[in-house]
Amino acid sequence: MCDGEQSGRPVKELFADAYPGQTFISWKYSNAHMYSHPKPVFEELWGAWEGVDLTATKVTYTVRNDDIHTLRWGDPEYVREYIMNMRKPYVHGFYWGADGYIWATDFQHADGGHKRWTYDFERHWYQFALWGRVGYNPELPEATWQAHFRARYGRAGDDLFAGLKASSKIVPAVSRLFWINYDFQWHPESCLSIYGYRTIKDFVDGEPMPGSGVVGIPEYARAVHEGRHVPGVTPPEIISLLGEAARLTGDRCDAVRQLLGPEEIDGDLECLLLDLEAWANLGSYYERKFHAALCLAQFRLTGDESSRAEAVDSLTRARESWARLGAVWARHYRPYLMTRTKLTFGWPLYTDHVEKDIEIAKAFRQ
Repeated sequence: MCDGEQSGRPVKELFADAYPGQTFISWKYSNAHMYSHPKPVFEELWGAWEGVDLTATKVTYTVRNDDIHTLRWGDPEYVREYIMNMRKPYVHGFYWGADGYIWATDFQHADGGHKRWTYDFERHWYQFALWGRVGYNPELPEATWQAHFRARYGRAGDDLFAGLKASSKIVPAVSRLFWINYDFQWHPESCLSIYGYRTIKDFVDGEPMPGSGVVGIPEYARAVHEGRHVPGVTPPEIISLLGEAARLTGDRCDAVRQLLGPEEIDGDLECLLLDLEAWANLGSYYERKFHAALCLAQFRLTGDESSRAEAVDSLTRARESWARLGAVWARHYRPYLMTRTKLTFGWPLYTDHVEKDIEIAKAFRQ
């Protein structure tokens, strides 16, 4: 499996040259974060095939979901664009999965209550169906999936479909603005890494996804401070995207609860609705945390106390979003040990870290 900068040379010397004739080689297309940008450019950035004969060597992409392992995901537009961008003469397919997580018995979900399934892939049916069917036919219309939701969830189907599509834009936006290559270093669904919870200081100094066209927080703050224009997608645009995705998701949740009576909200539908409520709060949390990071980056350059005060206020509201997120999660999930970060997943377990972010902002220095 190819990994790291200037991968072409070791591929050629250690593999291709040693096995003359036609060979297959795997390349981690999005590194560890498939839910980031539908057109990753790591091959170009890292010189993946320099010196490699791509007529004799065929490439299969490794598509790694090391981003989202609890909440449901589903954006057919993202999947279609992602698959279409894979279409290159030397690429002969892809395989999809996670490092350190297996969608077998659903050990995350509490037994009883609205649980009507055994396996994790049953709960994540839509994600599996998208990558399977769109992988074979990227031209599959979105109406296909809307029909699936209507058949499965009845008159709530349209709202649930739209809510899941909106919520599925949250993690890709987060990782485009705050990028770290490897799964043990960054799990955006949890805000965790093998080094612990990613703090507001990490976000102030964070860099964007390479080749994504996103301007990072430090670079943008410097440009604003110096009166320069920096081309690209800016942090305020990402922050706005997160806020809009969170609000749209929340609105669809409200619409379903107004449409259906309590006796109709059960089973898979109830589980999905709770996931959407969690997504709305996770999106709001990241919206406010990124805003605080931008304020602190500006404070570091200007010394303007109003910027720091705004950051503290934003992190205080982020704490409220995190608390609601944890409360929704606790209604139907239970903690589990994450093999890559070596930490236990469960948002309420890290509330003290979220509160510490506020103290970090109050003590932040130029």
